Amino acid sequence: MVGYPFIKSVLIPYSKLEKGKTGINQNCDKCHCVLCFRRNMDPDVGITRSPAHSSSNSTAFSVSALNNVLVSGMHGLGVEIAKNLIIAGVKNLTLHDYNKVELWDFSGSFVFHEEDLGINRAVVCRPKLQEINESVKISVLTSTLVKEDLKDFKVVVFTDLLLEKAMEFDDYCHEQNPPIAFILSDVRGLYGRIFCDFGPDFEFLDANAEGKAYRAMISNVSTAPDAIKVDCHVVEGQDVKFQQGDEVVFSNGKRMIGLHDGKPKKVMGVDLPSKFYIRNDPTNPPLDGTEVVVTKVTRKLLKFKTLRTFLNDRLSNPNIKITIYPLLHQALDTFRANLGRFPNAGSKEDAEKIIALVTDLNNEWPNDMRATVDAELLRHFTFGARAVLSPVAAVIGGLTAQQVLNTCSGNFHPMFQCQHFNLLRPSNLDPNDLKPINSRYDAQVSVFGAKIQKKLSAANVLIVGCGSISCEYLKNLTSMGVCCDKLGKLTVTDDALVRESDPNRHLMFRDQNIGQAKSVVAVAAARSINPNLRAEALQERLCPETESVFDYEFWKKIDIVLTTSSITNSVYVGERCFYFGNALLTSELAGPKIFSRTIIPHITNHFLVSLKYPLRVNDIEACVWLAERGLNELIVAAAVELPKFISDPNGYITDLRHESQAFKTFEMVLENLDYILNKTFEDCVRWARCKFEIHFVNKFSANDPTDMSFIKSASILRAWLLGIDIPEWAKFVDNNKFTEAMEGVEYSNNVKAVIEPNTPARMQKLIGELINNSSRLPRSYRVTPFNDAFVQSYGEQKLIFSVSLVNLLARKHGLPEIHPEEFKFIRRTNKVPEVSPAIASGLACLQLYQFVGGKRNLNDYSNVLVSLDSSCMKISTPVGASIIGTVANTALTPWDKWTMWGDPTVGDLIAFLENDDLRVIKVTFGCHCIYLSSIRAHNQILETKLLDLMRYLDNFQLPVRSRYKLLVTCEDNSRARADIPVYIYTSLW
Repeated sequence: MVGYPFIKSVLIPYSKLEKGKTGINQNCDKCHCVLCFRRNMDPDVGITRSPAHSSSNSTAFSVSALNNVLVSGMHGLGVEIAKNLIIAGVKNLTLHDYNKVELWDFSGSFVFHEEDLGINRAVVCRPKLQEINESVKISVLTSTLVKEDLKDFKVVVFTDLLLEKAMEFDDYCHEQNPPIAFILSDVRGLYGRIFCDFGPDFEFLDANAEGKAYRAMISNVSTAPDAIKVDCHVVEGQDVKFQQGDEVVFSNGKRMIGLHDGKPKKVMGVDLPSKFYIRNDPTNPPLDGTEVVVTKVTRKLLKFKTLRTFLNDRLSNPNIKITIYPLLHQALDTFRANLGRFPNAGSKEDAEKIIALVTDLNNEWPNDMRATVDAELLRHFTFGARAVLSPVAAVIGGLTAQQVLNTCSGNFHPMFQCQHFNLLRPSNLDPNDLKPINSRYDAQVSVFGAKIQKKLSAANVLIVGCGSISCEYLKNLTSMGVCCDKLGKLTVTDDALVRESDPNRHLMFRDQNIGQAKSVVAVAAARSINPNLRAEALQERLCPETESVFDYEFWKKIDIVLTTSSITNSVYVGERCFYFGNALLTSELAGPKIFSRTIIPHITNHFLVSLKYPLRVNDIEACVWLAERGLNELIVAAAVELPKFISDPNGYITDLRHESQAFKTFEMVLENLDYILNKTFEDCVRWARCKFEIHFVNKFSANDPTDMSFIKSASILRAWLLGIDIPEWAKFVDNNKFTEAMEGVEYSNNVKAVIEPNTPARMQKLIGELINNSSRLPRSYRVTPFNDAFVQSYGEQKLIFSVSLVNLLARKHGLPEIHPEEFKFIRRTNKVPEVSPAIASGLACLQLYQFVGGKRNLNDYSNVLVSLDSSCMKISTPVGASIIGTVANTALTPWDKWTMWGDPTVGDLIAFLENDDLRVIKVTFGCHCIYLSSIRAHNQILETKLLDLMRYLDNFQLPVRSRYKLLVTCEDNSRARADIPVYIYTSLW
């Protein structure tokens, strides 16, 4: 194997196993090792395939059609494009560059090291990029290109080409038969551009022509000598109609060789609207229609213009109002053509030349069509025009690579035809601070300045998890120089090991790392990119059970947290960041869509508010997402909370009793304990019926298969998790028995109206019942974990529950119901394109520049939504932090909190706050009033310890908390009032 380009000391070889001793039924024909078997097995559909198809993207079956791609210009942007295409599995990739590696290149690329200085960039990149996917054939060109050199390529991508040469190459590509797809992609500091020309008549199969893909599930496939007959499910609420001449694409087949190739098949005839014929190939093996989906596609024609024509047409079109960004790139090309170099960073003279060129270009337009010339923006652009920064390259490189993939796949609409990007705009820069300092960060210094570079190096950053996005985070941060000073530190935590499928999807992992700790491997790889990185790898999951590791001392050192949104972990991480006042950058991948959110203390709303982005339940995909969340709330919550309570009842109650969700959580735990001790399977059936009533009031019918599926699957899952015996009649799904179990149960028209108010007496009652029930549990009792073993045993019930919940939600919102196979298809096809992690990481790291740079204005930050299926990007300003009050002429937000240490008295607390010119009116702890200034007797308790007072008021003996929260009502000199939280950290534990 080729040596790993990043890790040099921690690799453990993954030994080959002898054939027949792998524990796997199949092996490759070459060396019979697990590695080769993994690369040739599709983990989702279980069919062998080419290593080039190892992508998780639903369009991967057609990537091999990209049999020859050229990427020219191997600085940071070119490397990002090539890396994404290699992960996607293109067949042949040619890297071109005639420039040599310079120190300036280090801020934009993760493949260059000091020993590479002076060597051709393409030559350096080839062996290091080859490691990502050995099945891709990578070639190198180092000579100057002429247009005839492009004739053998299907797609050519140029990342550093002057305008005149770009027009010459594009004219040549456009005239070929068939045309060569031409893409021009630039990164100039914080500005980017992508231009696409896929030919005068670019036809592609648009499965989303009407805004939503039309798909049908195949129920039966039968073959005849000259035809294949396909029967589809008639899904209620959908108009399933196939007509002669329609084109269809088959996917997800287990034995659909010959059909499952991504190519459209023409319908020869129809029996019914849901039954059609296609031509048969007698050489194909027998077909199996299990889990096969047929998609009706529409041919769409786009007429691309050449770059030359595109620019000329803009000048002649009276309906176009020019923007400043195209003029920036044209002026820079003119500057480079005239002087043979880029503008110098921090050079006021060069900036004035660019401003003059832009002004001249702008004056060529009529007065009412001219752009607004912003001199400050032009200077920023000029100073950093030569720089290619890693986060910007990640975003533009990911979008560019997706356009390359769009040339052969019909899933996503290609970019038509040119887009400009202004991803970030610094302000108030000192030109003298932008000049090179002879370091690997010179390109970044030319954009942000040496002062911000020092702040980046001294930052303390936490990355939660080592998934595909987190690996891209690491790549960007090391190139940016984050945490590379003795004052800075990068912490990466993940408790998982590298799995066999990870090297295909994660940039930092290789086959040699299988079985090793993800965090250790990722940090070692990051250090190999930048030896100056100061990083620590932790093998802990960030969760309530590890708060002794991630304690206050840990969190107070963290400046910013980077993570990815997931139902299971993101809420807890968001709560921790809100509690300790840490900035949070998070990204979420939802199929072809990418969400990037920015949470900044005191400036934006905290994560739990920001997570509720507008989600309209107007399609079945959204119902699938909500069903996944419902599964967690109704079933998985018991498997999460019960073990924590059972292992340490007193500590669990102590930690949660004063939290906002204490009543809800304690009720859920108590309910489950009651079922474990006293209930039978019939009680689980009645529990499921109650949950149905809460969510779908008065809609239940025992004769409705969907309603009964919900009851059956929910009760079986719950019983299995809690260790309740499941009778044989439930396993064989006896409807009469289930109906009998629900008889005699009365349901209120408004279940939520009978909820008991949350009072201190009720809290004491809940705590007493919890402790009493916990003492009755057998010592050997364990809650069944919701893990892979559970899925193997009860995966079918989990599927039935999810599908029934999806269909009940669909009914609620007036949507058509789906078949179980369609549910699985939606989950499969909603997978993430290969370029998404890179784009998501780049967007987050761009916001890190702003935070470390000290930006305090809400408009300096952005939330971003990227839709790869429509090639568009929407940038919005985050929602500002809400105002909860005003004291001392200062607006308070939910982020504001006061902190005391030790074992203070009531008087100490009052004196502590009066130092801030605040007058204490009232102090409360949970439901108890500790101090009220209007009551004279309360002045007698000023010498009483707060901890002793609270333990007396709560009237129970539990271990002393390490922290507790008080709510203090204060007023300032203007008598403006506000409730402020005060956190007391005691050392008496």
